[in-house]
Amino acid sequence: MRNIFLKYWPFVKKYPFSGWLTVLAFVMGSIFEMSYPFLYKDIANFFTKNPNPENISNMFFTIGLLGMVYFFWWASWRLVEFSITHFEAGIMRDIEKACFSKIQSQSTRFFENSFAGSLVKKAGRFIKSFETIADWFFFTLLNSGLKIIVTFAIFIYYQPLFGIILFVWVILFLGGNVWFALWKLQFDEAVSSVDSSCGAMYADAFSNNATVRSFGAEAREEARLGIKVDELYTKRRFTWFLQNINFAVQGGMMFGIEVLLVFLMAKKWEQGNFSVGEFLFFQTYLFTVFHGLWDFGRSMRNLFSAVADAQEMAEIFDLPPLVADKKHAKDLKVQNGEIVFQNISFSYEEEDNEHFSNFSLHIPAGQKIGLVGHSGAGKTTLVKLLFRNFDIQKGEICIDDQNIAEVTQKSLREQITLVPQTPELFHRTLRENLIFAKENASEQELKDAIKKARAQDFIKILPSGLETLVGERGVKLSGGERQRIAIARAFLENAPIIILDEATSALDSITERKIQLAIFDLLKNRTGIVIAHRLSTILKMDRIVVLENGNIMEDGTHEDLLKRNGIYAEMWQQQSGGFLKD
Repeated sequence: MRNIFLKYWPFVKKYPFSGWLTVLAFVMGSIFEMSYPFLYKDIANFFTKNPNPENISNMFFTIGLLGMVYFFWWASWRLVEFSITHFEAGIMRDIEKACFSKIQSQSTRFFENSFAGSLVKKAGRFIKSFETIADWFFFTLLNSGLKIIVTFAIFIYYQPLFGIILFVWVILFLGGNVWFALWKLQFDEAVSSVDSSCGAMYADAFSNNATVRSFGAEAREEARLGIKVDELYTKRRFTWFLQNINFAVQGGMMFGIEVLLVFLMAKKWEQGNFSVGEFLFFQTYLFTVFHGLWDFGRSMRNLFSAVADAQEMAEIFDLPPLVADKKHAKDLKVQNGEIVFQNISFSYEEEDNEHFSNFSLHIPAGQKIGLVGHSGAGKTTLVKLLFRNFDIQKGEICIDDQNIAEVTQKSLREQITLVPQTPELFHRTLRENLIFAKENASEQELKDAIKKARAQDFIKILPSGLETLVGERGVKLSGGERQRIAIARAFLENAPIIILDEATSALDSITERKIQLAIFDLLKNRTGIVIAHRLSTILKMDRIVVLENGNIMEDGTHEDLLKRNGIYAEMWQQQSGGFLKD
């Protein structure tokens, strides 16, 4: 629990004025509210006396005071509403931004191992949990706590025996509630964990809806989710059942002390030491305590549920960055685009075997190389290392003699354009997806990029042209159309280093021949790395590098490698329909 509070504290301390104003308003409201019983006691005692001018005058004066107290109580609560709205809404806004930033800054491996739906749920619960915890602090701990303390002090002052009994009873009541809530926390955390899993399953099934439909597996997916939902139902019902038991115990304790105190009041009345006004006075305070403690009991469930809900996102906040900028990292400045992998060694943390060991590769400025090799050869991993999605264990990767480990990741990635094998688009308009590469792109730049990517023909026939929504991950477009949008973005970004990862794999042969001309135009005067299984894509590269198990097996032009009659020549002979057989 302490860890959760510490996560929220940096956001809370940014709002000292509204925070303290809220505390002051609650204190004022509680003080005025706790004044009522004194006035009610006097009014009740007036009713037991004979009506005479003096008593009537005093009674109406007391009623006037009661009206003033009500007004100041009303004003205090209006101040509470104003200050707490500013306080909580502002902090929740900041937390939401921080959650997005923290999740977005996680490593590539983190996203590979996480469901998007689960992350959304974790962030949402963390944000909502702050509101629950803040409300608990103000409305329960502060407001109810003040009332209980004032009531105890009044009981001790007027009736010490009542005060001692109340004190012992409150300690037992609160102690039992806190112990129960702490014990129950383990079950609340289990509910949150299963709830996150449900969110992940929703996202997984919905994002792969086309696959589910193609296999006619809707019922199977429903059954799969149903098992997890049933598990959530069982765990949630159990925690609620435990809470119901706690409520029953609380009710019994309140019934017991109420009967005991009323009995003691009756004995004092029997002795002539207790008036009607005093009975009303003590009962009003006692009911105030009951109300506060009942709220305390119920809010403890909400508090610990909120803590459990916030736990998973708090753990993400605790994750150290897998790749972090150095303290005085500078921006990468690319003039030429020379790339050097110098004796690098790399392996993923969860794997023992090295993907690269003392690997070296020099790509002169402006040179275009093709990377080929069977699946698992290391082509994609090499690109991830160049983007610094992972840090290497040994060696250096330099661009224009600048070690990429010494520069900011943002500036590094701004200098490299990647056209992936399966481009994913935002659920936004086509225009928004295109200008994501360059926000301030002019209409002419946009048209030129679309034309160079051979995308103008299919854009013309879309319902709203560039204003057409493309659907989540671009599902409304075909694979080839998404590929051409990705290529158009590369033209717009105009980075000095271009990486194409199977950039024509989703295109038919006729479109591929057209787009290859655009690709060579894109690569002109830039350093280029082209990964391909379809070897026809890389025939005109300056060099072709053949990778196998993280090692360079062959390096040369297409013609040179065919003459060597080695691995590349064998790959070329095994081509079928332009693709490499694994």
